[in-house]
Amino acid sequence: VTGITMYGSEFKPKEGVILLSGTFKTQNLVNLLNTDTSHVEHPYKSGVIHEWMSPYRNCKGFAAFYSDALIVLGSSEAYVQESLDVLDGSGANIAAGLTLQTLPAVPAGAIFVAAAVEFSQLPEIQPKSAMLSQMDEISVVMGESGQNVYLDLGMAAQSAEVAEQSQQFIYGMLAFAEMNRQNMPLAADLAQAVVMDKNDRILKISLEGTTDDIYSLLKKMREHKKEMADQAAQAQAK
Repeated sequence: VTGITMYGSEFKPKEGVILLSGTFKTQNLVNLLNTDTSHVEHPYKSGVIHEWMSPYRNCKGFAAFYSDALIVLGSSEAYVQESLDVLDGSGANIAAGLTLQTLPAVPAGAIFVAAAVEFSQLPEIQPKSAMLSQMDEISVVMGESGQNVYLDLGMAAQSAEVAEQSQQFIYGMLAFAEMNRQNMPLAADLAQAVVMDKNDRILKISLEGTTDDIYSLLKKMREHKKEMADQAAQAQAK
């Protein structure tokens, strides 16, 4: 597998499409599906959409082998059909009319890229923070550059005033990290490396640190979360 793309037109649990890019032995995968008694083939255009029941998720899975280099996985047959239509040029492609104000040109070394538009208009996302609920667009790019890991976060607020308020809120979080330096010195160091830029409604935040430092911070955050969960469980037991 050389790449994974996940997308959807709705923010709902277990809904959407996954595109797997790579080099696949398609017939071997079809043979594997044929060993499943729930496997059904649905002819679509010049190809086939495969359906089966996943015992792990207790729901149906759908897939189409577009080529030996691309597999389309979807939560419904309709989603897979729409993806195949876009791929063969017969369906509408949202990219043709989509303009992301916060997503920069994806740099070399990017590992993870995500974006959401009309974010503030999505009632399905609950709970939403006061800041995120006022964002029309959010984008994230994470990758590696040499021995460093970088993170670029972009947000398009509903107004310049909201962007200013969000910037001040983030400054407050960074200040809190510095005040807590004694307990989390690495987090404080990384907070100092944060660079913010605001232009009208657009707020961009960048952070870069060594791979070892980022890994150590994530490990400590995970350990801290576990400690908090253990303490809460002990308190409930009493």
